[in-house]
Amino acid sequence: MNGRRSGRPAATQSGCWCHLHRAVRSSDPSPSPRQPLVWPGLLLASLIGGCSLWPAAPPTALLQAPPPVLRLQVLAPEPLAALLARHLDLGRVNRLAGGEPLPAGELERLLAAAPAQGRALLDTEGYFNAVLRFERLDTAGLPTGQLHVDPGPRTHVRQVQISIEGPLAEAAPTQAHAGAAAAALRQDWPLPVGAAFRQADWARAKTAALAGLRAQAYVQAEWRATEARIDAATQTAELSATVASGALFRVGPLQVQGLQVHDASTVAHIANLQPGEPATELMLLDIQERLQQSDLFDRASVVLDTTPPRPDATPVRISLS
Repeated sequence: MNGRRSGRPAATQSGCWCHLHRAVRSSDPSPSPRQPLVWPGLLLASLIGGCSLWPAAPPTALLQAPPPVLRLQVLAPEPLAALLARHLDLGRVNRLAGGEPLPAGELERLLAAAPAQGRALLDTEGYFNAVLRFERLDTAGLPTGQLHVDPGPRTHVRQVQISIEGPLAEAAPTQAHAGAAAAALRQDWPLPVGAAFRQADWARAKTAALAGLRAQAYVQAEWRATEARIDAATQTAELSATVASGALFRVGPLQVQGLQVHDASTVAHIANLQPGEPATELMLLDIQERLQQSDLFDRASVVLDTTPPRPDATPVRISLS
C-alpha cells in the first residue's frame, strides 16, 4: 500500500501505514507504534507446582497483578482514551515492569516519547490534526503522567478511484460475467465516499474487494497499486487502487475423492458441472450444498484445483466421506 499525506509530518511506522509524501507498502491493518521497555534487574520468578520446598499458595495469589509503578491519566474522548492507554509505552509500563520501580530518568524518557507515539496512534484512527500535551504531576505516592488530547476533526473519504488491468478490463465491455464482476468491484467497495477514514478500515476494504473479485473466478487477482492520499488541512482522503485481474478461471474436469458406496456418476449427476463456465465461488458452494443435502454423504468439500493453474479448464475437486 502506498499512502501520502499533506500537512504535519508523521513518523514512519512499521507494518502498514502512510507517510507524508512517501510510498509505504504494507497490508497489515493494525500498526502499533510500540517500543520495547527494559528495566534492569527485573526479576522473573518461576513457580514449580508440587515442589515441597514451596509453600502452597491459594489460586488468587497466583493471579494477583503486580503493584503499579506509574499512574497514567488520559484525558480524551472514548474510545481514543482506551486506545492510547493500551498502546502507549506509558500505558504498558505497569504490565511490563512487574512491580519494579522505574529507573532514574525513565519516566522523563517515556513522557518525551509519548507525543509522537500518541499522534501516530491517532493517525491510524483518522485524526491527523490531533494536539497532545503531556505533563508530569507532582502528587504523593506513584509518579503520575497526564495526557491531554484534542483529537480535532476526523478525516473522511472524499474520492475513490478503482482501476482494472488485465483480462477483466478487456472483457468487461462485451462479456456479461466480466462486466458484472467489474461493476461489483466498484459498487461494493467497502469504504465509500463520505465514510470515516481509518487505517484498519482501509486495509479491510482492500482485502474484502480482492476476495470478492477472486470469488468471481478471477482467482489470481492482485492489487498492483493502492494509495491513500491524506489532506490533513481539509481532513479528507482520496483513495485509489489498481487491480491486476489475471485470467478468468473456467470449469474443467471433475475429480472425485473418497467414494466408498456410491459411484462417480452419481456425484457427477448431482454436481451437474458445465465445462467452460466461470468457476465462481457461488457455483462451488451450490454444488457442495446439493451434495450435503442429498443425504448420500456425511461430508462434502468442493474446491478448485489450481496447482498448477489451468485457467481454461480448471479441475473441480470433490472430497467426500
